[in-house]
Amino acid sequence: LGKSSLPLPTYYPTLKRLNCAFSVLTNIRDYPSFFLSIVAVFYESDLSSPSRSRHLVTRE
Repeated sequence: LGKSSLPLPTYYPTLKRLNCAFSVLTNIRDYPSFFLSIVAVFYESDLSSPSRSRHLVTRE
């Protein structure tokens, strides 16, 4: 019994870290619109700014 209860303290911190990682993943999964809005803002700013390829196409 003593040997079986020994690894618990060494495994506990790793379990705590896994629990923390799982909570972070669930939080990210709970707020997909937040990341989508950030991507949309960057995408819109990229579309609004004239790109070099458009300048090359209009120049030709």
